[in-house]
Amino acid sequence: MKWVDLPTNTPSESIIEYQYISKDTFKRIRPDDKTLAEELKFERDENGNIKSLISFSSRQQKIN
Repeated sequence: MKWVDLPTNTPSESIIEYQYISKDTFKRIRPDDKTLAEELKFERDENGNIKSLISFSSRQQKIN
């Protein structure tokens, strides 16, 4: 999975790459040595739809 933090003047340099770990869980790949870093986890509602993500202990709600 790839992620881009916006706004940015250089989107190609702002791409963050993540490795799939398990259902709804990814870890950032450090660009310098390719080791795994912090976790990004998606949360789902009772219907299985993604409702938020958690990164650095911070929950961000999905905007519909």
